[in-house]
Amino acid sequence: MKLSLFVVQHKENKPLKEYFQKFKAAALEVPYATQEVKASAFSQGLLDGDFFKSLARKPIAQLDAF
Repeated sequence: MKLSLFVVQHKENKPLKEYFQKFKAAALEVPYATQEVKASAFSQGLLDGDFFKSLARKPIAQLDAF
């Protein structure tokens, strides 16, 4: 289910790398989700910080960009 991607959240005091790894694992479980949906879910799960702000200025189209 695509919604499972939107459940993964970057937790305060946790490294961004940990969030990214959890998100990638969740994304593998929904292979039919489009890259746009995955990119949107990834951005929405981020904490408000420098990385989030950089994505707000230049949104990602595909997670393959990482």
